[in-house]
Amino acid sequence: MNFATDGIKVGTKTYTAAEYCPRIAGVLAGLPLNRSATYYSLPEVESITESESPDDDIDAGRLILINDGTKIKIARAVNSLSTLTDTTGEDFKKIKIVEAADMIRDDIRTTFEDEFIGKIENSYDNKIIFLAAVNKYLKDLAGSGVLYDKFDNKAEIDVDATAAWLKQTRDISFWDEERIKTANTGTNVFVKANIQIQDAMEDLKFTIYMN
Repeated sequence: MNFATDGIKVGTKTYTAAEYCPRIAGVLAGLPLNRSATYYSLPEVESITESESPDDDIDAGRLILINDGTKIKIARAVNSLSTLTDTTGEDFKKIKIVEAADMIRDDIRTTFEDEFIGKIENSYDNKIIFLAAVNKYLKDLAGSGVLYDKFDNKAEIDVDATAAWLKQTRDISFWDEERIKTANTGTNVFVKANIQIQDAMEDLKFTIYMN
């Protein structure tokens, strides 16, 4: 996070961005993952040093406060990412999206480490049990608004990764997908998931036609 608003007046004290950063961090930490910090109101703040080019600041990965004329609030809740790539697109600039992705990764890793590593034989049936647990978790996240509920959020055996591993030691050119999917992969569990993280309403495009 690159918080970049100075001159934050609260009562008789005026804070720099660095001094007020713990308050912003507390806001971000306290919000549920089904809402964004965008336009989160800070009622204790009386005035700020306003950005001369808020859109440019946001595009550059700066988290700023804005004054809408009646209250001070967080502008678009972005992180410090400003350079986009094929694997880190526009969504990865949003704090809400990245925090949800981090939580999902950490929760699945913790479940795998606590419930499966060393405790469960790496059979195909047990891989399916692991996938069932992950998919139940993804379904729950869709129900709570973290994932988009109209998308088929699903984890499954990663056939391509499994095939790449198998090719290291044998010729599988004549194998069909089912044989690859159910193959013995030693200690490795090759899994992939397709998900859509639910974003918040932020941009209104409203066209009115008068007849």
